[in-house]
Amino acid sequence: MDISFLPCKKGSYHKIISKPASDKDLNNISQCIGTNWEMMAPFLLGTNTTVTVEQIKEDHKGSHKCVYYLLYNWRAQTNDPSLAHLFHSMYQAGMSMTIDWNAIADKLKVTIKDIQACKAGYPGQEQEQEQETGQQQASGDVACRGSMEI
Repeated sequence: MDISFLPCKKGSYHKIISKPASDKDLNNISQCIGTNWEMMAPFLLGTNTTVTVEQIKEDHKGSHKCVYYLLYNWRAQTNDPSLAHLFHSMYQAGMSMTIDWNAIADKLKVTIKDIQACKAGYPGQEQEQEQETGQQQASGDVACRGSMEI
């Protein structure tokens, strides 16, 4: 099976984006995120993000380090640590933060179209959502979910 390109809901993207995010990837991405980086936390970490963000700010000085540790915490907690999942979550956070997508593409050696393909979804997203729904149904806590188009 050729895995050089994996389908996304809209378009396709390079295999680099389907791999798990490495420390180097997280570092490169964190250098390209500026103001209001905290806005990503709910989309990356889910609940109790205020405590996590405040702890990160207290433990690490400087925006770059804080963003890195937010991404690091995301990778440790997620079931899918792929860059595609990360980019999809970052797009979900919206336009209220500063992200240099072109610089991220350059650092990862992919095209901006590769990254933009993650806006609509990523491989494994449906399976992940089915697992979450199954877990919520088992616990009796099913919430309505919507998607935000940017």
